[in-house]
Amino acid sequence: MRSALVVAGCAAAAFLGLLALVVAGWAPLHEVDTETVRRITDVTRRHDGYRRALAALTDALNAEWTVLAVAVVSLLLWWRRRAGTALWLFGVVGIGSLVGPVLKQLVDRPRPEIAEPVHAFSGLSFPSGHSGSATLAAAALLLVAWPRLGPGARVAAVVAAVAFPLLSGWTRLALGGHYPSDLLGGVLLGIAWVAACAPLLPWLRRRWDLGGSEARC
Repeated sequence: MRSALVVAGCAAAAFLGLLALVVAGWAPLHEVDTETVRRITDVTRRHDGYRRALAALTDALNAEWTVLAVAVVSLLLWWRRRAGTALWLFGVVGIGSLVGPVLKQLVDRPRPEIAEPVHAFSGLSFPSGHSGSATLAAAALLLVAWPRLGPGARVAAVVAAVAFPLLSGWTRLALGGHYPSDLLGGVLLGIAWVAACAPLLPWLRRRWDLGGSEARC
C-alpha cells in the first residue's frame, strides 16, 4: 500500500508540474512539442501506407473501445465469482476515463497546428485521452493478473502493459493529433489514478471475491 501511494504521489506531482507548464504556455516546452510534431508528421506524410495503418490503429485504440474491452473482462471476472476484482477493475478504468475529458475542457489546449495535416482531428489536446485510457487499462489489468502470473509471464505482461500506451500514443503523435506533452500527461494521470486506487483491490478481493482458491486473481 505504501509503495502504491508513493507511486501515485510522484505521478500526480509530475502531472501537476506538466499541467502548470502547459497552462502557462511555457515557451521551451511549446517549442519542443511543436518541432517534434513537425518532424514526425513529415515522415508520416511521405509514407501513405504507414499513414493509413496509423489511422486504422488510432481508431481501434480509442478510449471507448478500450473501456469496452475492460468492461468485457470485468463481466468475465464477475461470472467467475470475482465480484470484488470486477468492481475494482471497471470502476478504476471507467471513472478514470472521465477525468481526462473534464481536464481537457478546463485546460482548453488546441491540437497541434500543422501546415499540411496528415489526419483530421477534432476536440482539444491536453491530456491525451488515448494515452490516458490505454495506461489505465494496461496498469489495472496488470495489477489484477499479477498474482496468478509466473516469472516469465510477469515479464511479458509488463512489456505488454508498457507497449500498449506507447503504441496508442504514437498513433496520435505520428498523425499530428497530439503534442508529446499531451501523451505524457495522459500516461502520468493514468498511473497516478491506478496507483491511488491500488490499495482498494486487496480489500475488495477479501470482501467480495467468492471463488475459493480462484479468488486469488
